Amino acid sequence: MKKSGKALACILSACLLCSVAVPASAVEPSAASERQKEAAEVSGQTRKDENVFVILNADGSVEKQIVSDWLHNDNGLANIKDKSNLKDIQNLKSDVQPAINGDELVWNTTDHDIYYQGTTDSTPPVTAEITYELDGQPVAAGELVGKSGHVTIRIALTNHEKSTAVIDGEEREIYTPFATVVAADLSADHFTNIKAEHGTVQTDSSNQLACFIALPGMRQSFDGLLTGELEKINAYLLDTVVIEADTDNFTMPGIMMACATSMEALRQEGGLPELNELYDNLDQLQAATDELTEGTQKLDEAVDLIAGKLGEMISSYQAFYNGMLEANSGSKQAVSAVERLAGGTDSLMNGAGTLSGNLGLLQNKLNTQLVPGLTSAAQLQGTLQVKLQSLQQEVSGLTLPDMEALSGELYNGVGAVFDQAASGAAKAGADASVQYSKQAAAGALQKILPQVGLNSEQQQAVIQAVNQAIDTSVDTEAIAQGVVDGMADAKQQAQEQVAAALKKIDLSPLEALFGEFEEAGSLADQLLGDMGRLTGSLYNAKDPADQNTVVGAVNGLAQGAGDLAGGARKLNEGAGALKKGVGSLDGGISELTSASAQLDSALGQFQQGAGELKNGARTLNDGMQAYASEGIEKLTQNELLKRFKVIEQVAKQMKKQSEQYDSYTGCGENMDCSVKFVMKTTNPEAKQAKADSRNDAAAQEQPGFWERIRNLFA
Repeated sequence: MKKSGKALACILSACLLCSVAVPASAVEPSAASERQKEAAEVSGQTRKDENVFVILNADGSVEKQIVSDWLHNDNGLANIKDKSNLKDIQNLKSDVQPAINGDELVWNTTDHDIYYQGTTDSTPPVTAEITYELDGQPVAAGELVGKSGHVTIRIALTNHEKSTAVIDGEEREIYTPFATVVAADLSADHFTNIKAEHGTVQTDSSNQLACFIALPGMRQSFDGLLTGELEKINAYLLDTVVIEADTDNFTMPGIMMACATSMEALRQEGGLPELNELYDNLDQLQAATDELTEGTQKLDEAVDLIAGKLGEMISSYQAFYNGMLEANSGSKQAVSAVERLAGGTDSLMNGAGTLSGNLGLLQNKLNTQLVPGLTSAAQLQGTLQVKLQSLQQEVSGLTLPDMEALSGELYNGVGAVFDQAASGAAKAGADASVQYSKQAAAGALQKILPQVGLNSEQQQAVIQAVNQAIDTSVDTEAIAQGVVDGMADAKQQAQEQVAAALKKIDLSPLEALFGEFEEAGSLADQLLGDMGRLTGSLYNAKDPADQNTVVGAVNGLAQGAGDLAGGARKLNEGAGALKKGVGSLDGGISELTSASAQLDSALGQFQQGAGELKNGARTLNDGMQAYASEGIEKLTQNELLKRFKVIEQVAKQMKKQSEQYDSYTGCGENMDCSVKFVMKTTNPEAKQAKADSRNDAAAQEQPGFWERIRNLFA
């Protein structure tokens, strides 16, 4: 805020100081004019420096205006077009006269400089109203001469140059800044106790100068902006100056004023760029603070989240680490178990190979011995049928035997045929299966049992137990008897039918006896059919692979044993690969367990650091919140600073208008023009202007500022 105040002070000071370079005479260039001349010499541009001398009555009204213009061009003033609304134009330095056409003047000379003057009745941009009081009572200037008492002189200045501009979204009247120097010369012989509020009093041996710098119209330009802390600045934006003094013989003081719009001092001070930089920096600071505040908030939230998740991660990792320890121990056990498994698969593969070989032998026996026998039985069945038919034919020619004996023999013969055929076929197949199963089991056990750790006696006991189990599970007698028993109903039915048929035979009529015998032959045919079905259950000649027959089942078992042997080989190969993989897994788990122990220690340290980071982030966030709310926001949102921004815009508009106001009576095209005003009151008793004496002042050495003003009207 102090920096902003300083910048505003620079603006106001520049307005006050911008016009103090008043020329030493009406025709000689000022220091500013010299600089303008130098610029014109560099650019080749024509420079016009205008000085307006205004003769005022004692009340401030304009009596006469004399305007002195100086033209300069380093390349000469040949055919130079000037503009001026002056009357009675006179060349002060040479006989060159302009060609005048309305307000256009054309100068044609090789001279580099032309000094001319004239008069005008235009209204100056700044006018004055001067009033007087004696002991608090208004009094005319002419009536004060020779009076004594307490005198008050009030000089009210009016700025007539203004424009309307949009400032901060609102229309505002902006007055062109004319910094006006006001000086009153009060004789030390007639005035004492001089007071100049907001001004200064300078005293030499014979004169006392009450001096002021006024800025007429500036207070209105800043209307509503200079309030609160800036209220006191209004006191220095003077439109009116007041001089108080005591006198014992009043004489009219000489009141002199000089004003101009030059902003050179402002540019030299650098106040406006400083404000621009300040506002830009404040905006950037606010934006950066907002981003930083948001960032610290997010950082605080992120650190909270990290701290919470880190605790969860460490807890989960601890469980993982414990699991890794168990996995490491388990992997050791797995390695041992896989090694045992690999050894067992070797034995299994060998045993499966032996079983497959033995089943192949059994299959061969069935196909080479049982199947031919069954085929022979089928052929025998055909032969039996032929013989039965032959017997029937022979019986037809025989005499009737003893029917009771014949019935018993036939009954027993039928049963014997059934029993012998069924028992023989079933027992032969079962015995062969049992024998080969024992051999296969014994071969496999002899290879597996030594690896289990049994001694020879224990091994023999196991083999005997297996053989006994095979004998028990495959009871040939029981199988044969089962087949016989399965045919018992058919056999019994056949026997009973034969016996019943024989009992019904009436031997008395021969035809009936032989009829019954034919019926018995039919029953014999049925018996032979049952025998064929029994043979079919053992072997299917049309489909040897039929799994519903003994031969087909054994063939399928042999094929399955071969597949088992192949699978055992693959299992053995897989067990070897598994053994190798488990070994690699065990090594990897051991390394992972070691690394996990290091990570567990590092996580503990990281958790401690995260706690410290959380505390630091919280402190940083709290500090940024306080910095943003108590510092930056108060600074950037400060109402006074907002008004400064509007003041800056007003000052820019004032500067723009001051640069545009470059001439009072006219400025030629492409000319670089400037103008200054000097005003002086006349003595009520002597109104004759003494402007002619100014021409002699050009040869004087340049005195001090205030004396130069006095000399202008000496």
